[in-house]
Amino acid sequence: MTRKALALMVLLLATSSWSVAAERMALGLIVKMRDAVPESVVRLKAASIPKEQPQRLRARLASAAHKAGISYVVERPTAFAANVIHNGRPMRLRDAQAQAARLRQNPDVEWVVVNELEQRHAVVSPIPPNDIHYGQQGWLAAAATGGLPNVPAAWSFLNAQALSPVVVAVLDTGVLRHPDLNGRVLFDDGYDFVSEADYSNDGNGLDDDATDPGDYVTSGQIAQNPVLYEDCDGASPSSWHGTEIIGQLAAATNNNTGIAGLLASLPGAPVLPVRVAGQCGAAVIDIIEGMLWAAGINYNGRPKVNAHPARVVSLSFGGNDDCSCDSSRGMTGACLYREAIAALKQKGAILVASSGNAGASNVNGDIKTSRPANCPGALAVTALNVDGRKAQYANLVPAEGIATVGGDPSHGDNSIYTTSNNGTQGPTLSGGVPTNDYKSVQGTSFSAPIVAGTVALMWSVNPGLSVDALLAGLRSAGVRPHAAVGSLPVCSASPSSPSSGSCNCTTATCGAGVLDVNAAVQWAASQTITPYVDVPVTASFFNPSLMRAGTSSNPPTGGGGGGGGAMDAGTLLGGLALAALFSATRRRRP
Repeated sequence: MTRKALALMVLLLATSSWSVAAERMALGLIVKMRDAVPESVVRLKAASIPKEQPQRLRARLASAAHKAGISYVVERPTAFAANVIHNGRPMRLRDAQAQAARLRQNPDVEWVVVNELEQRHAVVSPIPPNDIHYGQQGWLAAAATGGLPNVPAAWSFLNAQALSPVVVAVLDTGVLRHPDLNGRVLFDDGYDFVSEADYSNDGNGLDDDATDPGDYVTSGQIAQNPVLYEDCDGASPSSWHGTEIIGQLAAATNNNTGIAGLLASLPGAPVLPVRVAGQCGAAVIDIIEGMLWAAGINYNGRPKVNAHPARVVSLSFGGNDDCSCDSSRGMTGACLYREAIAALKQKGAILVASSGNAGASNVNGDIKTSRPANCPGALAVTALNVDGRKAQYANLVPAEGIATVGGDPSHGDNSIYTTSNNGTQGPTLSGGVPTNDYKSVQGTSFSAPIVAGTVALMWSVNPGLSVDALLAGLRSAGVRPHAAVGSLPVCSASPSSPSSGSCNCTTATCGAGVLDVNAAVQWAASQTITPYVDVPVTASFFNPSLMRAGTSSNPPTGGGGGGGGAMDAGTLLGGLALAALFSATRRRRP
């Protein structure tokens, strides 16, 4: 093969939807130094506060790291009375795991968690459509068949109901001020938890601006600093992933332009943007801190009070780890996720998370659900074709999960049409504002917000429903049975005989059933209507103002700006004082 032909093949592979998988990466460690009276590894308190002076704690941490042969240039406090440390750039996951293993040998260290980087769960559409109107939104068709969620019937029902305000927080790449989102998104009240300036693309770390500057990676950036970008999937344009998800929920409806949003029945601005992902994905610690802040959970070093606490947190990023947390494994990122989700529940809020998509080397979904969708208390969502089959790329979910449309273009389904932008790096602008762009998308990323919006609508008609009651009602009364499509194989999660491509769902592989929004809200309205009682919750997790001055990757932000989320779950997240290194293995978009 000639060199020219080989170069062309490499280019084609780089631009393919199914590119070669990048090596998993991490952004340091989350470290908890031992207290005089150690907290239980299983019963962590997110809101825990260190019991000694910060200077003394930092000195102990530095000593432990030095003995383990670990150097770092960034150190900051976080939830669980822990600290995040890293050397200013991601490292290979296996190297971070080796560091964590050495650090755990020190008796002065209580636990260490690798700060992995999670990835978004979207599948890029090869040919986005040109038409811009409601008719392009096949997922909003007025039908209760196949994988369709039966939204118009729910709108009709809700028009006759007295609705309470409910906020949905979208943890993602941020949001653009798209014309079709005006008045429907809390643009000025969100927050940016992308803690590393080098990956933020906005030039700083934490800040109170959740605007998406673009998550593009250029070949020039890679050439200039190949180590920094070695965890990325090569050069790629901006995804505008957050704006696409928010459009599904919040697009202005009945305004004679653009598209309709699922939350059309809710007045005002029901969506809160929380930026947790920049280039190449989202760090675990940024996701967790974003979750806590979004739900209005107090924690040590919280950047600012969230004036619009969300009862529903929608997350479309994840990694391929499990969510087990036990003393035999020591402290892991799974433990932090479990505690954060438990804190949300204590607050009366729910995490809705996408199940994940096929790996880069396989067009079929995985038999396992990604993390944190697989964590106890999270509501995992997988994707269906509009005809009811499982979307080919979608990961399976257990019986506790749920399924709804997510687009499936390889089998004729381009039903998810939403707000976006045509800019390949920064957004395209007209008159200084982002242009009125739309496109078709697909992925479990876009199934999760449909379920998240449904949960919000259920609470809007009956705000006093407990988390457990709402989930039980959704799984039993808010779904239709899975139906077989043609002669497709039955989905199977068996490792010996897996079937996770285009297949017919069962409750064991695609969750409790096919989401029916109308059935869900009618069930909620049929229960005894009670008010929501806000319960103050506290968790010590993060202090953006204490990011180290003098580090090139993390300059101090003064106002608590854009780089690293802080868990704010009252007393629940208080126990992890130095959460083992910034587990930077980036989480991918489903």
